Amino acid sequence: MRIPDYLSPSNLKTWESDRREYYLRYLCEVRSPKIAQTHQMALGSAFDGLIKNEIERLMGLPIVDYGRQVEVQNADTAWSKGKEVYDYYVKAKGISLLMLSGKPRMEFSVQGKVGGVPLLGKPDLYYKSPSGVRIVHDWKVNGFFSKASPQQGYLWDSKTGLPHKNQIVSKCLDVLIGGDDTLFNREWLDQEITYGWLLGEPVGEEFVCQVHQLTHMNGVARLTHHATLANPDYQRRLLDRYRGCWEAIQQGRCFTDMSVSDDKAEQRSLDAIAQGLVAGRDDGFNSLVGR
Repeated sequence: MRIPDYLSPSNLKTWESDRREYYLRYLCEVRSPKIAQTHQMALGSAFDGLIKNEIERLMGLPIVDYGRQVEVQNADTAWSKGKEVYDYYVKAKGISLLMLSGKPRMEFSVQGKVGGVPLLGKPDLYYKSPSGVRIVHDWKVNGFFSKASPQQGYLWDSKTGLPHKNQIVSKCLDVLIGGDDTLFNREWLDQEITYGWLLGEPVGEEFVCQVHQLTHMNGVARLTHHATLANPDYQRRLLDRYRGCWEAIQQGRCFTDMSVSDDKAEQRSLDAIAQGLVAGRDDGFNSLVGR
């Protein structure tokens, strides 16, 4: 069994949802091929590069070339469609909703140890509001090659100008936050908190987790603004989840609901299956995990 160099929000999610896929992706002796970027992923990466360049221009920061975020097979469509999404975001006043100040940080990736666990994150944006509130921000682009509705709990919607029907709008100094933090998407929250730690936020100290979600349904684009405080108790529980995963891996375990001997047998079985894949078949691991 291979020992990974780090954990991340995405592989913690896989560890908790599908242990077989986790083993094949991250622990198997035969390394899985890199998953090719989908059109939707490429669109998100193109938009990300365009909006970051605009923020760099507005804030007087060095202009970074984000071209390598988009894989070459998707480049033409992604940059064209990404520009459409970017134009809509600017028109919808998305940048003004951020309330940028100071010198924002925009990272490709950040790696470090938190509570003894090596973590990797890829935050979009980290900055302070004019009143000094620390904000970890992410953009989510969904449905522009299919259909998608906004996640519940938003604080503002470009379609109505109103918050979600179940949300109570509150404030942390000059920053809008949701009064009901249970409405903030848990997967997003795990990502944002992890990014915050890697950017220097101490575990258990509150900061704002914020997402601008861009969705597309029946030819109509929509921007929703989501934000919540990183609850100290939730942060500690998240770190415990990372520690549980990391400690199991360090002990050579993956299938922790099995006995040690059955766990090892399952690992050997998956190693043998992976080894027997047809050489050069890029979708072999996807086939094994049913994708």
